[in-house]
Amino acid sequence: MIGIDRKYEPVTYYDTCLDTRGAEESDYVLRNFGDLVLEKNGSCSVWGHKLLYWKKRNEWEMIHKFIMPAAYVAGKLAGLSGDEAYIDPSFLCFSALSDLRKSEWCEELIRRLGVDERKLPKIRKSTEIIGETTRKVSEETDLPTGIPVCAGCGDVTAGYVGAGILKPGDMVDISGTANILAVNSTDFGFNEYVACMKSPITES
Repeated sequence: MIGIDRKYEPVTYYDTCLDTRGAEESDYVLRNFGDLVLEKNGSCSVWGHKLLYWKKRNEWEMIHKFIMPAAYVAGKLAGLSGDEAYIDPSFLCFSALSDLRKSEWCEELIRRLGVDERKLPKIRKSTEIIGETTRKVSEETDLPTGIPVCAGCGDVTAGYVGAGILKPGDMVDISGTANILAVNSTDFGFNEYVACMKSPITES
């Protein structure tokens, strides 16, 4: 994830889950709230614990919202402000802060983990149009102004759609940077070994 300021400018670097500088905070969340995170959130923390890491850093006061790289790019194309920052539901399962069934932030997890809810972005559907390409973007990229910009979704969930994994029972095997065996399901069947993601199409 990335911490941005009120002008949608980056305050932090892109903080990938492969960066182990948040290991202490990850262990804290898992040790103290692991069962609750799985129950509500559908997966263990991939980036949510990093908010606790940045909370200890000087950049914390400058951070207005935490967003995903997809939302950063889309927001730049559409000229969004920090107050318009968003996340789509396909990323929620990795936050340790969501009620995945409802596609909402989970007040209980936010409170118990000691996260400042004001730094969390609004949740917008993957298929929602969040704006249009601006004149500034057109000047910088030669893209026409006024192109609708979609909220978008995570790379893996977008890949599921591209592979045609659209109805319950469909399965896909991904052998890439991460090895993933996934199945489309209408049930929440997560546990410590199985993560549950929102579909970018139905998001249910």
